Amino acid sequence: VMARVAFVGEGGDVRIEVSQQIIHKQLVVIGSWVFGVYELGQIVQYVANHDIDLESLVTDVFDIEDAQKAFEIADGAASGKVVITMGGGN
Repeated sequence: VMARVAFVGEGGDVRIEVSQQIIHKQLVVIGSWVFGVYELGQIVQYVANHDIDLESLVTDVFDIEDAQKAFEIADGAASGKVVITMGGGN
């Protein structure tokens, strides 16, 4: 059974043993800067079906007025997911 793995965005290092972790498992590896609309629909369905707590992934929330600070933190790749809101951030 072939499976797909997607690396989305940038940041951090990933160490892969190509033979054992990709070839032997017959993985299809995809790299992308962003997800398309179709993939986002699949992600939403997966999250709903598996009751995944997305809030646990968010480490920082900023109001749009603090977007510069949010981007600086995200660019440093030292935290988890940085979210920018339209009113209601920290």
